[in-house]
Amino acid sequence: PFFYACDGIFLNYTWKSEMLIQSKINAGERYRDVFVGIDVFGRGCFGGGGFNTCEAMSLSYTNDLSTALFAPGWLFETLDTNEFLENDRKFWNLLEPYTSQRILHMKSLTTYFSDGFGENFFISGLNLATNPWYNLSLQSYIPNVLSENKWLIKHDDAYFGGSYIEIKGNTEGYSKLFKCLILIESICEIVLVFKNIDNIIPELKFDNGTFIHLYKSEKDLIIRNWRQKTYRVSVNERKSITDISICYEKNVDSVIKLGYLSIHPIESCSSKIELSSPLIQSIEHNSNSSMTLHFGDFIQEQISSIILIFVREQFEQYTFL
Repeated sequence: PFFYACDGIFLNYTWKSEMLIQSKINAGERYRDVFVGIDVFGRGCFGGGGFNTCEAMSLSYTNDLSTALFAPGWLFETLDTNEFLENDRKFWNLLEPYTSQRILHMKSLTTYFSDGFGENFFISGLNLATNPWYNLSLQSYIPNVLSENKWLIKHDDAYFGGSYIEIKGNTEGYSKLFKCLILIESICEIVLVFKNIDNIIPELKFDNGTFIHLYKSEKDLIIRNWRQKTYRVSVNERKSITDISICYEKNVDSVIKLGYLSIHPIESCSSKIELSSPLIQSIEHNSNSSMTLHFGDFIQEQISSIILIFVREQFEQYTFL
């Protein structure tokens, strides 16, 4: 009776596999409103929790039920905090096969692969501050396809902000990045910034099932050891990008850094875009605690400015003008 009076139910952690089957039967058409309780600390829970949490979640997934994951703070509270980022990525990677992948529905995509914090602060590859910081408004999109441990967020370098995506080379020379839905009317500009490899070939898949590989770039710049490539795609009819991937040399020993990606449709075929490189144009020291940087914004096609605020020589916040 409680289930019918509410919009969902959170199952006790001590369930057995056969109980999930019965719960689905009892729920009828509302089986997705059954949330299988999983305690990451493993207290009486199938699989024992921890990095074995995936075992319990696999049963929830197999039975087509929802999941209520309790206390993922186990990662920080019980393991070495110096290895938190590595453990965090390992934990969620193990759960990824049992989660749904959200498609990005958007007019354009811009990301510098940031999780909102860093050990340094970079603009156009220039290290402007060497202290730890966090600012959740600086988060940007990270790959939303099953990673299979092929990429990691790293914080020892960045093109903008405090992080980048590290991709380990493989025998396929191929990595998927995003599943999306970005409509192109006529022309689309793609900007990719990367490091540690001579060339990357973006691959786009469209909603009609066709693919395109971008072998030739419109512009090719080197900015503080980061390579920036700008591509242009023209279409004869309206179509949407559904998948974004990259191709590169088949080398298992290579380590690729991705610092920036932009997919920017242009409405009119007559539009002529002259993108300026994102180099810092000038720096103004306003006081002992702030400075203003003027840099070429190759997305907005204009000179933009940013004020960086420092407290006792440590980066605290930023404001775009």
